[in-house]
Amino acid sequence: MNAICIKDLSFIDFKPKPVIVIDCCSAREVLNRRMESSSFAVLANLGLRMVDVKIIDDEAIIGDFSVNLRELEEVADDEEGVYSLSSEGLSKLVIAREHFYKLRRVADNTAPTLEIDGIHMHKIEGTTPWEDARRKVSLAKVRANHRVLDSCMGLGYTAIHSALLGAKVLTVELDPNVIELASYNPWSWKIKELQIQVVMGDVCEAIKKLGDECFDRIVHDPPRFSARTGRLYGRELYSEFHRVLKENGLLFHYVGSPGRMRGLDLIRSVAKRLEEVGFTARILRRDEVVLALKN
Repeated sequence: MNAICIKDLSFIDFKPKPVIVIDCCSAREVLNRRMESSSFAVLANLGLRMVDVKIIDDEAIIGDFSVNLRELEEVADDEEGVYSLSSEGLSKLVIAREHFYKLRRVADNTAPTLEIDGIHMHKIEGTTPWEDARRKVSLAKVRANHRVLDSCMGLGYTAIHSALLGAKVLTVELDPNVIELASYNPWSWKIKELQIQVVMGDVCEAIKKLGDECFDRIVHDPPRFSARTGRLYGRELYSEFHRVLKENGLLFHYVGSPGRMRGLDLIRSVAKRLEEVGFTARILRRDEVVLALKN
């Protein structure tokens, strides 16, 4: 991004943690293979890396780190947990502060979802978080050399899929706890590799420091609508999205279907507000998405 597009924004240096990540799938493989050999390799990092394993007495040396076999048995019994191995030992990837955050395993050898207070931040029924993000970026029609604003980073999957297509991506994340968990998630580490620019802050404020007509695409995949997240569905932010998009630029807005059981039609009201600030909006009911064109 050039200096005209970015005015006084502070970027963070996203740093993947030097850990090995395991789950029940990799733990079971270690426990099963130790019956046949004391030295072998298993697939770790949620399917992204082969690591050497050595069994010495009641310890497993996985890569450079040691874990007690009894601890591995506990991991093997945890269908949803994601764990890191480091020089400090074995840790479940959760953060308990004002809210409760965790990386949640959804299937063997694929990207986990992020849960906050028990609410998962990705679609997981009939898909995986990784494929869900790929689908969203496809609907956004991201292309090589596009400049993309990814408004709510989370674990970074939509930002990564945009960058994999050759786009130049700027992503914003408000919550430092989310960035911390992303730094432990092997599927998020491409944020660093692909040189995605990361801003820690409120997108409703950060966007005011972005220049006019700087982006070809905006991918807006905010947390579920609530009193706490309402600004992410508001006219003021939509006006800023309209300002920073280039002519014929496209905003992808995932809405979901909160309130559907109470007869609320949030997606319709989102489309209406987008049209009020100058977009031409199209509702994709099946995908629970609004596509908004600046023309």
